[in-house]
Amino acid sequence: MSWRRDLAKLGALFHQPKPVDDLEDEIRAHLEMEEQENLESGMPPDEAHYAALRRFGNVTLAEERSREMWGWNWAETLGQDLRFGLRMLLKNPGFTTVAVMTIALGIASTTIVFSVFNAVVFGQLRYGHPERMALVWAAEPRGRFTNPPAPVYLAWRDRATAFESLAALADTSFDLRGNPPVRLGAAQATANFFRAVDVQPELGRAFTEEEGHRGARVLVLSHSVWKNDFASDARILGQTVVLNGAPWTVIGVMPASFSFVRNDDLWVPLELGPNHPMKHSSLLVVGRVRPGSSLEQANAQLQTLQGQVAAEMPQVAASGLTSVRVMPLKEFLLGANVTHMMSVLLGAVGFVLLIACSNVANLLLARGTARRKEVAMRLSLGASRGRVVRQLLTETGLLAAIGAAVGLLLAAVTVRYIAGLPVLQAPGAPSVAVDAGVLAFTMAVTCLTALVCGLGPAWRVSKVQLTESLKTTAIGADRHRRLRDSLVIAEVALSVVLLAGAGLLVRSFVNLLRVNPGFDPADLLTMEVSLSRYQEPAAIRGFYHEALERVRALPGVEGADLCTTLPLIGWNYGIAFRSEDQPKDALQRQSANLQVVTDGYFQTTGLPVVGGRSFAAQDTAASLPVAIINRHLAQRLFKDQNPVGLRLIVSSPLDRGAEVARQIVGVAADMKDERLNEPASDDVYLPYEQSPAPWEYMVVRSHAKSVTLVPAIRTGIASVDRDQPIEDIASMQQRLDESLSGPRFAVALLGTFALLALAMAAVGIYGVMSYIAGRRLPELGLRMALGARPVELVRILLWSGLRLALAGCAIGMAGAFVVTRAMSSAVFGVSPRDPLAFTLALTIILAAAVVATALPARRAASIDPIVALRYE
Repeated sequence: MSWRRDLAKLGALFHQPKPVDDLEDEIRAHLEMEEQENLESGMPPDEAHYAALRRFGNVTLAEERSREMWGWNWAETLGQDLRFGLRMLLKNPGFTTVAVMTIALGIASTTIVFSVFNAVVFGQLRYGHPERMALVWAAEPRGRFTNPPAPVYLAWRDRATAFESLAALADTSFDLRGNPPVRLGAAQATANFFRAVDVQPELGRAFTEEEGHRGARVLVLSHSVWKNDFASDARILGQTVVLNGAPWTVIGVMPASFSFVRNDDLWVPLELGPNHPMKHSSLLVVGRVRPGSSLEQANAQLQTLQGQVAAEMPQVAASGLTSVRVMPLKEFLLGANVTHMMSVLLGAVGFVLLIACSNVANLLLARGTARRKEVAMRLSLGASRGRVVRQLLTETGLLAAIGAAVGLLLAAVTVRYIAGLPVLQAPGAPSVAVDAGVLAFTMAVTCLTALVCGLGPAWRVSKVQLTESLKTTAIGADRHRRLRDSLVIAEVALSVVLLAGAGLLVRSFVNLLRVNPGFDPADLLTMEVSLSRYQEPAAIRGFYHEALERVRALPGVEGADLCTTLPLIGWNYGIAFRSEDQPKDALQRQSANLQVVTDGYFQTTGLPVVGGRSFAAQDTAASLPVAIINRHLAQRLFKDQNPVGLRLIVSSPLDRGAEVARQIVGVAADMKDERLNEPASDDVYLPYEQSPAPWEYMVVRSHAKSVTLVPAIRTGIASVDRDQPIEDIASMQQRLDESLSGPRFAVALLGTFALLALAMAAVGIYGVMSYIAGRRLPELGLRMALGARPVELVRILLWSGLRLALAGCAIGMAGAFVVTRAMSSAVFGVSPRDPLAFTLALTIILAAAVVATALPARRAASIDPIVALRYE
């Protein structure tokens, strides 16, 4: 039976079977018997011996076939090949080191990028069954989406059968007394929120539906707050914590791995019963689709349902929110553009790996030429061509395995650093690590590298002319020249594509740096000083007046003012507005970003007022309501008309939703509210004295260092209210740099890969030119003996290298025109076929080719003609 035969073969790996041990004796006895019969038939002794051999056939082949029948011969020969290959690699440490490091750099680069790609594209969010989770937005038919109001959410929750759970969150915050006091970002959540995210508290429990309906003062802490502010006290459950001056009972602590969208510090019940349908005007809605349903089916069901809601609620129809957008949670956290950018980087690093393979293949070809006598001897002794190819591939496999081990070590160290970068710290996002999937990918890449590097050279090296190769003095024709040249051309072409792509990203990043953010970030310190315990406008005004006086009096402070939001943080308050000429329903169709600022804000931030005037001390609560709009809104709403002196109808939550006619007194320059690569939005500025907001950022311009200024500001504000926290302290330059972290990360990675590809291509050209120069030494010696000058010889060799580079550049340019089209969504302010980026790529690669060719050319041209003529 076959299984018994396989079992016997397995045993043969560990001990030599007796039939194999006796095989030679049996063959010898059989030949002696045959020879004796020939002698008895009258043959001479010599003829009888050779006749017996001819009749029996190839003795060695018979032995090999017998061993294959009784054992797995390939396993034995593989062990022999591995031992021999290791000895050959140790015998040539220079070649081995260069080949291993080349492979290591290629595999390390690929593993690093795939680790990030694996987490972004294939990684699972840190929730139960995250593929069924989505955020649900109310949307206009044209696509703009926003948070739904409470009545809409309640209708979805009660009628949408495609969702297993549909929860809602609302922003809030609490002040925790301490030294210094701490502001805790919190989320008011419906009781089914923890069921929707499929994560339960690590300690204690979540709040119940009943606690949500009756507004119980219970809370669930995040693990970080429990650890940092409560010293990981296991007895925290049931204890009372004073927040905003009111007692709250701790009933649970979430796991350390849990965070959701906004990295909240704690969760409290959200009261959305029948008696409070309009308490919250906008909610963040998160849903979990039922098993067996898809996000697409849930989206289709909600589309139909939203049409019914719009028909039942006139205010919903008037706002234009007649559609729905069900967005996968992963898309919201990571964004589609990130996935696209990681795909571009993975393709780029694939080019780097191919260049590394080409370099190693060229090294193997050169080494194979030096080993042609060895290969010819093997073939002449009876080895098949396949057997020789297998031996050479085994050596390449060893190189790839050692290179992969070194590359994996480099990648593990680099990935640990990359994983901690802020750009990869989305809440709930999978962690970037060299996990089992990445290891499997690296193993597959290693095998592929061994085949790509070794198969072509091994096959070409095994094709030798026995007579020519066995001659000791024969230099012979360069049989591998065409393959070697093709590999160099491929390296140059791939490098051109990478350099062109990197040039596009660099140009795009430079364009981002040149974008005017609308303000002067230098020497501008920002911090959040929002109020939780002040409710009345008079109390809010009183606190901020005293706080600003204290800060403005500090040494080195040139200005200190307030604003409701900061530029570039991507979070704004929307207010409805219309001009006097627009119909009243236009108020529901357009919104602008609200900014409540003190009168010195424009001067402190360096935001120019390009028309009219800034706010002044006379803009008080008793004076005419005024507003300043930005240039973008002025041009869109009033066209070529000067808006100063006209009136803008504004509906702000600070005015309890009432429509207030405000006179436009100025036009400010545009400021980037979210990202530098996005167009300006509509901004409306209101004077702080007329619309005091309890949520404010303080902006301070000073030449003093932050390490001395921040404690002084804390002391100044504590002198007004010792329990008032100051949070989110950062310079405006830091916020600007943070907004560029994503593009900077992409530029750094692709730029590094492009430089690595350039270096490898230069090394490849240098290696080929050194080999060519060495083979042409007799020719060069003869030319010098006949009177050729060294500069002429350099020119000849230089052209030999440059023609390869030029051919690679031509192919690379064609490839770059195709590949860079995929980068159109990843660049800013530059065409995917930017002439400058392509010209720089060609210039850099040609310059590297000239240097890599000139060095061996000069060395060859300076050799003594007599030495060159004697060279073999």
